[in-house]
Amino acid sequence: MCVMKSPWSINLRSSAGPGFLWVLVLIGLSAWRPTAGGVSQSPAAPAESAPAAVATALPTEQAVREYMEAGDRYLHHSRLKPGMIGYGLTVLQGQEPVRFEVQIVSVMLNWGPRQDVILARLRGQGLEQTGPIEGMSGSPIYVRDERDGKDKLIGALAYGWPLQKDCLVGIQPISQMLTIQGFVGLGRPLQSAPQGSRLPPEAMAKLLEGRKTDFLNLLRPPGLGTSPTNPTQLAPLATPLMTGGLPAVARDRLAERLEHTGLVLVQGGSGGVPRTLAGEAAPLQPGGPLAVPLVEGDLDFSAMGTVTDVVDNRVLGFGHAFAAEGNVCLPMGPGYVHTVVSSLMSSFKLGTPLPCVGALVRDDQTGVAGIVGQSAQMIPMSVEVVREDGRPRAYSFRLAQHRWLTPLLGETVASYAATAMSELPEDHTVRYRLSVDFEGLPSVNADNISSQSDVYPMLSDLTRPLVAMMNSPLGPPAKVRGITLRMEVSDRACAAKILDLTLDGRTYQPGQTVTGRLRVQPYRQAVAAIPVSLKLPEDLSDGAYTLTAADAPSALELDRRRMPQRFDPRTNDQLLAAVQDVLGRREDSLYLHLPLDRRGVAIGQGEMSNLPPSRRAMLMQQPRFDVKEFEAALVVAQPTPYVLSGHAAATFEVLRKTREIPVQGR
Repeated sequence: MCVMKSPWSINLRSSAGPGFLWVLVLIGLSAWRPTAGGVSQSPAAPAESAPAAVATALPTEQAVREYMEAGDRYLHHSRLKPGMIGYGLTVLQGQEPVRFEVQIVSVMLNWGPRQDVILARLRGQGLEQTGPIEGMSGSPIYVRDERDGKDKLIGALAYGWPLQKDCLVGIQPISQMLTIQGFVGLGRPLQSAPQGSRLPPEAMAKLLEGRKTDFLNLLRPPGLGTSPTNPTQLAPLATPLMTGGLPAVARDRLAERLEHTGLVLVQGGSGGVPRTLAGEAAPLQPGGPLAVPLVEGDLDFSAMGTVTDVVDNRVLGFGHAFAAEGNVCLPMGPGYVHTVVSSLMSSFKLGTPLPCVGALVRDDQTGVAGIVGQSAQMIPMSVEVVREDGRPRAYSFRLAQHRWLTPLLGETVASYAATAMSELPEDHTVRYRLSVDFEGLPSVNADNISSQSDVYPMLSDLTRPLVAMMNSPLGPPAKVRGITLRMEVSDRACAAKILDLTLDGRTYQPGQTVTGRLRVQPYRQAVAAIPVSLKLPEDLSDGAYTLTAADAPSALELDRRRMPQRFDPRTNDQLLAAVQDVLGRREDSLYLHLPLDRRGVAIGQGEMSNLPPSRRAMLMQQPRFDVKEFEAALVVAQPTPYVLSGHAAATFEVLRKTREIPVQGR
């Protein structure tokens, strides 16, 4: 129930006392200054000047050039000439890199934004037939320096054209890879840091709508320029994402989600490889596999590329972005290549990750960088499924911590667990309990039910808090400590559509109980009636009223219209509370909604109810305030045996005294 308080009261989610309005008006409106997070009570402080170190935090092109010239490890691409012969290293089977021949064709300047690319042809190891292979991204390329006769690293295999007859590739110059923050010690040290938010502000309203929807659509991952059907576009080689144990239907759905992200699903194995094949795991080395595990446990997903260079405990690889996220913290380790699958469309490596030895901490346009010996915390996710036979089945996963991959992976493994044994029955009801535990914030919980909707509502409730909190623009992105999910599937349907609402009376007095019945149409059953009742407030004013009987999403939409300030969070805590409010609406409850014709004003999320019209108008005219008008309502949730959809309304009149009807002749 939600009933507004007496006149001149205020609700700041922690009471501030009734004198707040007069303090606000009398101390001078000009002393209050608006900020991005609401109302500030003090003038903005002068901006501090940026530390001098910030100006040199990222290595400049000139600094990198000087660093390269000072040693004999690297060769700048400006010293290359057409026809120069070199070699590259990559693994085509097992763990040991093999050599292939490279012939320099040319160097294209300003091929991309302030970026050059080296063009080269590859020969040997069957590359004339396979073309550039997905999974070779990052393979180091060496050319002899004519000045001292030493073989030096010029860059990493990174780009190719689809459907070409020749093995012509693009090489990412090592000079551009060395600009990755901190790798060569010319700026800030290489270390992991929280990812920045990418969620557009307009997406916040979608996250707080009541409808179960696909929230992953709010997180359009950055396209990396992959164009598998455009033969004229030089694009980054796709990164194979090895998936073990995933059914075909789920694999196709995930592949559709990952379209244009640079990740391409490859059906692989799980749980590593037999020791008789792999032997002892090789260390990360130039030309060796670079695996990035994203899911471990009852499913295994791992991205696979190649190591470009290793300096002390720092690792450079891929030659292009993994997901173009900047700061990341993902597990990293060597891998085992089973074989290469040659394809007319695009050849690819078939591989498996080996135990992790470090963490990937930078994901830039020109490559990725990691640190050996650093750990990347993964998210434990447990799922228990009880199907029609009543037997519980437990699943355990560990998910990578990533702003858009984590919601996607969580959705995928939850869907897998629900349908691992078989698809849902034609007639079905799913009851589920969900908990997402965030670091430094309260956990978010959902206890709900759906019917005849597959597991879509459950997946929506799972991804909503992950998308919101891991991409919040209102504060530091939240880290997830753990996810638990339990679902029960039955082979009976309990869905029902709301038809109409009929009240037993047309006139009521304050304090009386309004009664009536709601007609519903259950799935494949006869029309049924649900009794409804709502006790009116004792201080209800005379007048005409409309009572709405609604499902959970419709009731939430009514709340959003009458109390907009509660769905306009300004901090992570407020966002999490609003998400929890949405998840708390049960689909098998009927929500009776009665507007009370009491208006108030909210400043931020502080609420002043039942203000006189003159005071309300005065505050609404203050441009310096984050002011919203709201309307009080009485809301009662009534449990039902159905998963409801729709809404219906009926009107009645409130009179404090019953009208006396004159009798003729008296």
